[in-house]
Amino acid sequence: MKPALYLLFICILFSFLEGQAQPLFQNSATNTGSSSPATVNAPAGINSGDLLVIGFMFEKGSAENITPPDGWNLILRTNNSTDCGLATYYKVAGSSEPASYSFGFDNGSKWCLGISRITGAEQSYPIEVFSGSTGNSGNPNAPSVTTLSNNTLILCYYTNKKNATYTPAATTTERYDAPNAAEGQPSNMMASFVHTSGGTGNLQATASDNTERWVTQQIAIIPSITLPVELVHFNAAQEGSGVQVTWATASEINNSHFTVFRSEDGVTFEELGRVTGNGSTTQPSNYVFQDDAPASGTSYYRLTQTDFNGLQETLKLTAVDFSSVIPEGVLTVFPNPCQGKFTVNLSASAEDESVATLELLNAAGMVVYTAVAERNAQG
Repeated sequence: MKPALYLLFICILFSFLEGQAQPLFQNSATNTGSSSPATVNAPAGINSGDLLVIGFMFEKGSAENITPPDGWNLILRTNNSTDCGLATYYKVAGSSEPASYSFGFDNGSKWCLGISRITGAEQSYPIEVFSGSTGNSGNPNAPSVTTLSNNTLILCYYTNKKNATYTPAATTTERYDAPNAAEGQPSNMMASFVHTSGGTGNLQATASDNTERWVTQQIAIIPSITLPVELVHFNAAQEGSGVQVTWATASEINNSHFTVFRSEDGVTFEELGRVTGNGSTTQPSNYVFQDDAPASGTSYYRLTQTDFNGLQETLKLTAVDFSSVIPEGVLTVFPNPCQGKFTVNLSASAEDESVATLELLNAAGMVVYTAVAERNAQG
C-alpha cells in the first residue's frame, strides 16, 4: 500500500472508531424500603473501570438528609419541596467492589434505589451535563440537556409521590420500572438513549397515576476518549472572600488553554476566564484560577480544555458551597434602607476590645441609634 493511501486508511479507520465509541447500558439492580439505610445489591458482572450510576428516589424531599457510601459522588439532587426527591450519584468501579451499597438517611423516608452498570464511559469525569425538574401534577417531563460530545448516553430518571409505573418517551428505552409498591410510594423509572451533540429535548413519560408531585432528571454520560490532557485533580474551595480553583495535569498534548466556567444551577454556565496551557509536555503542571466575585450558596465550576486546532473537551465538574465572609473590623447593617427592625453585624479580631459602642446616623448626620455591643461568648 502506498504511504498516502495508508495514511488515508488510518484516518478513515480512526474516524469510524471515533464515531462508533459510546457508553453502553449493561444491566441494573433495584430495591425499595422505608427504613435507613437504603441498600441495593451491586449489579452482576462489574469490572474495574465500569461506571456505576445510582438513582435514589425518596419520599420527603428537602426534609431528608442523605449520606452516600465512600467513593460515591453526587451528580444532582432535585427536591419537590418536602414531598419527594431524587438524588443521582456515580462512581467508577475499582478492582474490588462490595456486594451491596448502602445510603444513610435520618428522616424515615420511603425509598427506591436503582443502580446501573455502564461500560465504555470516560473514567476521569464521565458526566458531561445534567438537569432536573419538578411538577405538581400531570406526567413528569425530564428537561433537555445540551451535549458537546458525540454519542453520549442519556439517562432519564422519573419519580412521583405514588407507586406509579411509566410508559417511557418514544425515543428512549426503559431500563427498569420498580416502584415501592409495598409502601405506596415513591415510583422509580429509568430510561436511556444514545444522543449526538446538541439539545436532547424535553422527554415526557406517561405515569399510571399522575395526580401527585413529581421529579425528573436527564444526565449525559461521555464516551471513553483519549484526552490531550491527563488531568490529575480539579478542585474549587472558598478562600476568604473568593473561591480558588486549582487543577493539575500529568501531561499535555497540543494544549492551547483551559477555560473555567461557573453555574449556580448546574445547567447554565458562564465563562469566568482562561488560563494558558503548556502546549505539549510530559511534565506535571499546576494551575490556579481565582474567582473574586463568587455567587452565594452552592456553585458548580467546570473546566474545559481547548487544543491548538480549536477542539474542546470538558474535563471535570466540581461544586463548592460559598458562604459570604465579613472581614474583621467591618460593620454591616441590613436591610438598608429599612423601616423598623434591622440587624447589626460587627466582626472583630481576637485582639479587639470585648465591648464596643455603636452609633448609627441618618442622612442628616443625626444619631438615631446607640447601643453597646459585647463579643459573643466562645463555647
